[in-house]
Amino acid sequence: MKIVIATSRPFHLLHLGRELAALGHQVTVFGYMPEFNLRRYRPGDVEYRDLFWRLAPDSALALQRWSLAAQRVATFRLFSRLDAYVGEHLPECDVFIGLSGAIVNAFTSAKQKHQALTIIDRGLSHVLTQLEKQADKQAAPWQSDYVSRELAGYELADYIAAPSIYARDSFVSQGVPGNKVFLNQYGVDLKRFTSGKASRESENQIPETEISENHISETPINALFVGNWSYRKGCDLLSAALARNHDLHLTHIGMQGDCPFPDSENFKSLGRIANEQLAAYYRQYELFIFLSRDDGFGMVLLEAMACGLACICSSSCGGPDIKSVVGNQDSVRLVEAENAEAVDSAIDYYRRRRHMASMRANRDEITAFFSWEQYARRYDAFLRGKIGMS
Repeated sequence: MKIVIATSRPFHLLHLGRELAALGHQVTVFGYMPEFNLRRYRPGDVEYRDLFWRLAPDSALALQRWSLAAQRVATFRLFSRLDAYVGEHLPECDVFIGLSGAIVNAFTSAKQKHQALTIIDRGLSHVLTQLEKQADKQAAPWQSDYVSRELAGYELADYIAAPSIYARDSFVSQGVPGNKVFLNQYGVDLKRFTSGKASRESENQIPETEISENHISETPINALFVGNWSYRKGCDLLSAALARNHDLHLTHIGMQGDCPFPDSENFKSLGRIANEQLAAYYRQYELFIFLSRDDGFGMVLLEAMACGLACICSSSCGGPDIKSVVGNQDSVRLVEAENAEAVDSAIDYYRRRRHMASMRANRDEITAFFSWEQYARRYDAFLRGKIGMS
């Protein structure tokens, strides 16, 4: 098949393009990330059409990290420019996959020019669900345009790709027919995110037969959160949990959003860390806590588990999907993020069983389902089924 993918930044879609190309498809990807910055995605046989200079200066402003306000304005200004360019220069294709919000009118171009199957790829919940879960329930002016683009894209595309059960269900609850939503869980870079030889060896684990419910280590629980420190990510709930659990030491990696940092000696923020270096940081911790109110998947969960960490996470993300796959059910504890008692109970459960092997996911299970290769194979099977290819 000839497959065209249009995105802003690479996100998961360049991983998808690479793996679809490895399966024998002819894949073209449009994006405004400069091609020289794509090394960590290893684009392989993908034809990448670099629109950085064509969409400058907005592309540069959208990629800079000094001013989030300038980044936001430039990004949404870019969406209409990217959409128009892709629609006008769309090569022949059997399938057109576009990033939600960024791509709207190009779906119509793909159908009219090439009779292509069109898929809008939404990495989050339905945009109206997302709006309901943010701190300010009223859409800001820039959000109104964004919401309109999202809703228009849902209508125009033949199918909507959703990365988790939670995301899929959000579309159904907003009135989208279930048979229009294609559920396909994300993958993780298993070459980069590994547990390492020394981080989770058996000498650090107590055999199941020798541990009791009263076995509580006196050492602090070294926990990690990776992501934007924001209300939507549940970071106010993380701060409250830190205040209630005095043996919990929490490290944050990422940018500060709309939530204040906790005033606690047991908290530190390391700021932004390059993705290439993240695995080394994951391996320094034992527990990953992710109390997001609304998340399409949360690939950081897979990264953490692939590096050997136990996870406590909300049910409003990809946690339920991961838990349905892994054999060690204790390695993923699901909680309702707003329920403080449930959060504390999950932390206490980990506190009492932290040295047990059952608290770690089996890496082979992660590999078998959550690799980018398997992600692309599921996409390939879906496309073949819809186009009628054997």
